[in-house]
Amino acid sequence: MRRQGLLLLLLTATVVLAVQTRAFGFFPHAYALLVRLSLLALQLGLYSLGLVGWGALLLRLLRFREPSYFSVAWGLGAIWTATVMGLASYVYYPRPWLTLTWLITGSLAALALRRGLKRDTCELDLGHLRGWFPIFLSIPVVMALVPPISLDSLVYHLAVPRQFALAGHAFEMPWNAHSYFPLHAETLFGMALQLGGGRLAQLVHLLAMILTLLVTVRLGTRLFAPRAGAWSALLLLSTPVLVLIAGWAWNDWFVLLYLALALESHAEAKHSAPHYLLTAAFVGAGLAVKYYALPLLLLLVVPVPRPALRRLAAAAAVVAAVVLPWYGKNLLTKGNPFYPLLSGQGASESLVSYRGGEPFWERISAYVGRLDLIDESVGVLLLCLFPLLLVLTKKGDQKLRVYWLILLVYLVVALLVSPTVRVFSPLLLVLAILAGGAIVQLRTRRFWRALGLVAVNAALVVNLAQILWVVHRYEPLEAAFAFTSDQEYLETGQRYFRPFQWLNQQTAPEDRVLVVGESRIFYLDRVAVAGTYLDPHPIATFRSPGCDHVCLAERLWTAGIRWIYFDPTQYGVLTAPRESLSSELVFLVSDEEARAFAELLENHTEERYRIGERRVLALLGPSAAGS
Repeated sequence: MRRQGLLLLLLTATVVLAVQTRAFGFFPHAYALLVRLSLLALQLGLYSLGLVGWGALLLRLLRFREPSYFSVAWGLGAIWTATVMGLASYVYYPRPWLTLTWLITGSLAALALRRGLKRDTCELDLGHLRGWFPIFLSIPVVMALVPPISLDSLVYHLAVPRQFALAGHAFEMPWNAHSYFPLHAETLFGMALQLGGGRLAQLVHLLAMILTLLVTVRLGTRLFAPRAGAWSALLLLSTPVLVLIAGWAWNDWFVLLYLALALESHAEAKHSAPHYLLTAAFVGAGLAVKYYALPLLLLLVVPVPRPALRRLAAAAAVVAAVVLPWYGKNLLTKGNPFYPLLSGQGASESLVSYRGGEPFWERISAYVGRLDLIDESVGVLLLCLFPLLLVLTKKGDQKLRVYWLILLVYLVVALLVSPTVRVFSPLLLVLAILAGGAIVQLRTRRFWRALGLVAVNAALVVNLAQILWVVHRYEPLEAAFAFTSDQEYLETGQRYFRPFQWLNQQTAPEDRVLVVGESRIFYLDRVAVAGTYLDPHPIATFRSPGCDHVCLAERLWTAGIRWIYFDPTQYGVLTAPRESLSSELVFLVSDEEARAFAELLENHTEERYRIGERRVLALLGPSAAGS
């Protein structure tokens, strides 16, 4: 009854605040925030319940007799939804009516099958260290309530599904290498965009983080002790790179969620065929999110010695089905399922050697505290505990063999290539689980325990400082808590926003836009031809040997392009091979491409809008060009 009373009190206070705010004008921002949070909670609840329902149906088909955790059903429902919608998107991209129908159907299934589900619960028995959980968790919550502003979201994770929705179907985007990556998470984000916009997509990624932490607690508890699970969750939650991206619509926490769920089901896979297939589904989902999840295939063969050929074939079929919408498309269109990797192109080399031009030790040290790249800091706590887990963890334990194998594989990869640190996020998850077990196995005197707690708190303070150093640059509080409108916030921080708004208001919906010197196209409500810093000039797709500016203009016009957005401040000529990343918003093109684009602007365009150096130009039709 106490819980019901508290909920009733909270509801009453909320209603009173809303009425007073509306009637008397007290704290006007509070009313806007209340409406926003209520709507987001309703949308996220429907979204999650829909996924859980589809997952529960699949669990019933797999003949699971015991109730399954909410997180397991959510993950399985996400896999089913992304796979089905991913395949369907090549014909018809999900519209709001289809998204609502899908989620409502799943929600009804969840209600009908609720007896087969159980809540994810955990005990965080860490004494005063429990206070760090709400501190670190509050940061991605605030960032998720801000309109999408992170670079990768605006270029790729939200921009690509947004482009598909504008076109009405998924289509090939040869000018954007990121569009060839597996789009499992982006398909889920696309449905969230249809239902509730960019904030809902960010909250979906945040929910993936929370579910991962809950599964991590269960894994640590099962392998070692309840306190080990709590320690593992704290270590993971306090890792700067992972906290920073949790409130943005990126996809790395989906990889971690699927890895954690795969590890959990893997523990039962030896004796249960349904759990083995479930492991295969989660492994396939990891591959359908990121190429770097490839080592997770080890879970299908280790530590099960010589799995039956029929079981292995069934698992392979499950993995193939889950990755089919994206690996299959790349195989058909490019002859390479891992495109743009292994393609020999500049994008492939840049992704593998993200910071390859830097000395080895400088690159390694940057993983600890380099602040000019937001996704390059793993903090200090996990690394300080690494020697401890090597000494204390029972490496001969059969249950830990696969953990050590995954750890070893990613460490070897780290020595051979130099991508972003997020490529090693599975390593961070495994390291957090093993480190949590190492901590609870430590037997020391009271003095050394107290000294260790002081050191842990100091390391957590350092990690928190790194996170806040990045967060403060976005000034998220006013936008998150409705003290400023989204329009004002975006106009202040996103320099392309006002020209894009002009295009959204002044051009026909069917007009396409060539975007040069910019890649953050999420807020452009028109189908766009826009590359990233990894790609050639956006006009490269339309050029061929012997094609002059007249030919180029005709090809652009035939492709439906009527407008050009150009930002010369982020555009330049590449005079020497790029050895390392300078900025993801510096678009360096070849001298030949620069000349061809300049001739196009001079002979076939007319300026219609300018703000500062940024220009919007109309592409003249073939009959009007040059007249």
